Amino acid sequence: MEWRIEPVAGGRLIRVSTSGPFQIRQQRQMFEELGAHAAFSEGLSILFDNRQLDMASSDESAIRESVDIVQEFMCKLRIERLAGLVDKGLSFGVGRQFEILTDLAGGHGFRLFKDEQLALRWLRGEQL
Repeated sequence: MEWRIEPVAGGRLIRVSTSGPFQIRQQRQMFEELGAHAAFSEGLSILFDNRQLDMASSDESAIRESVDIVQEFMCKLRIERLAGLVDKGLSFGVGRQFEILTDLAGGHGFRLFKDEQLALRWLRGEQL
């Protein structure tokens, strides 16, 4: 799994573009790097562009563990909104499972999108 972290112009927003096969161990490392990134500060919104991420090997236990990692990060660093951007197909299905498990675990602040502009508007708190 590879990732690129970059600030988005015009707001308190960071984009994390991911690619390659998803792995929990690397997800933890990605969040550590994100929290230490020079552009990072509490209260930012984050767009995860997962359109190039291969989720084929993700089973329910991996998705549950991923939910725990993300919610811990959001609470610890006071992230209000985090959006996942995916394509249709398998990535969308896995993303929906993640979204549902987040809700069931009492999590907050995560939404899944297939449209980048809608995701950015939601992250900025604009009316959809």
